[in-house]
Amino acid sequence: MRNRSEAIYQTLLAMLSLLQERKAAQNAMKPEDELSAEIQQVKTYSEEELMTVREAYLELKISRNTLDELRRQKKLTSIFKKRNVRLIRTEVEDAKKWYCLIKGKS
Repeated sequence: MRNRSEAIYQTLLAMLSLLQERKAAQNAMKPEDELSAEIQQVKTYSEEELMTVREAYLELKISRNTLDELRRQKKLTSIFKKRNVRLIRTEVEDAKKWYCLIKGKS
């Protein structure tokens, strides 16, 4: 029984070590200036600068699922206002060029 417990303990220690190495490697990839820039990059938008999800997928002529996939891939920024989701109008207009025209949706 003691050998088995010791083996489990050693396995857990090895897993912890691997996780710590992975986290250290990820932090090393991003310079601290970049990390602080991400944190400080909070901007408020007026209602004219934002659009609803429905307006966006109608504008882009794509399905709601496709729009949600673009949001998950971080190709479009989601702004959460209370329980509502808004998208930045200029990003959606830019997406019309790089996504819809390539797909032939004019």
